[in-house]
Amino acid sequence: MARIQVELKKSVDESFDIEIEKGFLRRIASDLRMKRFAESYVVITDSKVNRLFAGELVTSLKREKLFLGKIVVPAGEESKSLVEMQKVLEKMVESGAHRKTGVIALGGGMIGDLAGFVAASFMRGIPYVQVPTTLLAMIDSSVGGKVAVDLPTGKNMVGAFWQPKKVYIDPEVLSYLPMKQWKAGIGEAVKYGAIKDRTLWDFFEQHVNVLNKDLKKFLPSDWKVVEEMIRRCLHIKAEIVMKDEKEDNLRQILNYGHTFGHVIELMSGYKVLHGEAVATGMRLAAAVAVQLRFMPMAEQEKQNKLLDDLGIGNTKTKGLIKEFIEHMKKDKKSDGKLKLVLVDRLGRCRQDMGRYSLAVDEKVVKEVLRESGLIDDKEVVRPTSSDSSLPGGGPTYPTSSWGSPNYEASQSYQGYSSVSSPSSYSSSSNYSSQSSPSSFSSPSEETDLQRRLREMRERREQAQKEGKRWLPG
Repeated sequence: MARIQVELKKSVDESFDIEIEKGFLRRIASDLRMKRFAESYVVITDSKVNRLFAGELVTSLKREKLFLGKIVVPAGEESKSLVEMQKVLEKMVESGAHRKTGVIALGGGMIGDLAGFVAASFMRGIPYVQVPTTLLAMIDSSVGGKVAVDLPTGKNMVGAFWQPKKVYIDPEVLSYLPMKQWKAGIGEAVKYGAIKDRTLWDFFEQHVNVLNKDLKKFLPSDWKVVEEMIRRCLHIKAEIVMKDEKEDNLRQILNYGHTFGHVIELMSGYKVLHGEAVATGMRLAAAVAVQLRFMPMAEQEKQNKLLDDLGIGNTKTKGLIKEFIEHMKKDKKSDGKLKLVLVDRLGRCRQDMGRYSLAVDEKVVKEVLRESGLIDDKEVVRPTSSDSSLPGGGPTYPTSSWGSPNYEASQSYQGYSSVSSPSSYSSSSNYSSQSSPSSFSSPSEETDLQRRLREMRERREQAQKEGKRWLPG
């Protein structure tokens, strides 16, 4: 037998700088001329950002003789797909791009992910730089090298690790940001305080009034708060990425709220913004942590109060809880199981044997989803080819809830006898599908899980009697 060993010991320096400065957009081209990352650049942006910022950047690139072309994709998460990526790659070829061409990702998180994956794939990898234009992209997606596109079955399912050569952050562009996008970015920002830095959490509590202001009415002192927030969030992310670039363990803490959040985005047909979905996911994750006795209820209440004060994290999702759970199991980090990143106190993530991604009992997650009221748990009726009420029988639509937001939910499950319910147990604690949702053994025979679920139900019923809206915690 012949054996040939191929030794490939890599030593690659993928370090890059992040520069934060108001008015930086006007100086990017001259900086790129000095850095010489590439001979010329293709700007990839979306239709909204193109109207706001691309003109100035393109003009400066032409002045420095660095401009090769501009590719504009439709705004919205729908463009983060393999279909759109193929179109962009074909336009790269048409523009005359080659191995010494660079890509400039000008836009929010969707553009950063799409353009970054294009750069990682074109000619087996070309350099690119990030120029984020949303708060969420500035503090999160533009840094760390995770680039990807979505599949109909899940978010960021096809991608790579491809580090940018540099990240240019100009807080001035945020003044054009719609309030909805701004609040979505805040949802991602507060996550950093929850997972790693209690003093950052305190910072958010101290500056709620600034973060709730109309961006067009910001004073210079308000922009200093924003720059400080961006700097502190990036410092945390950079520290984590340097220790765990490929998400082997520590970097997973950045996914706090994301396993729930990604499903919320998916089941809304990506109409819910990422940061808003993550904030809602943080509420649900905290409720799970309380039920497992990892997080004190006082910490959960503190978290949810800040989210309430900021007006984020209350997204309701149409669809069945059982579908929601199945989507959670398909998360790319789940290995087919329910795994969550949980916080045991604000500023610190829960660990089990040194691992941050924790396997969680499906019964607990189902009960939290049900008790939260954030999932309507109604079956979505979709037209099919046999629907005689539609002309010609009507088209056939996908049966997954990815496309479900376009249809009205009209059939609600009455009781839980027809679906798996974690709150129905026999006296021996074995699940019984014939039991009533509230049928438990006597309090003295309750298991610890049964008692906690009963107490949570009682709190909800009391809140309903008092005419209050109930959320976990």
